[in-house]
Amino acid sequence: MLSLKKLSAYSDISVRTLGSFLKDPIDPMPHYRPRGKIYVRLGEFNDWMAKRRCGVTSRQDLERLVAETAAGLRKTST
Repeated sequence: MLSLKKLSAYSDISVRTLGSFLKDPIDPMPHYRPRGKIYVRLGEFNDWMAKRRCGVTSRQDLERLVAETAAGLRKTST
């Protein structure tokens, strides 16, 4: 388990950006809050980051991906 500060050093991502990942409305970064302090399991973080590499990092990305997929399905069905 790493604090956000240690996770920042590990990942080379700012603490502020990591904090924004916690609040992502689509896929928040997995974390734990024992006694109010935020901790992240390294394995869960690595898995979560790998999943984000597919290009879905925001609601707009998700909507774009859905629209592109739907358009592709319409083309193949005609």
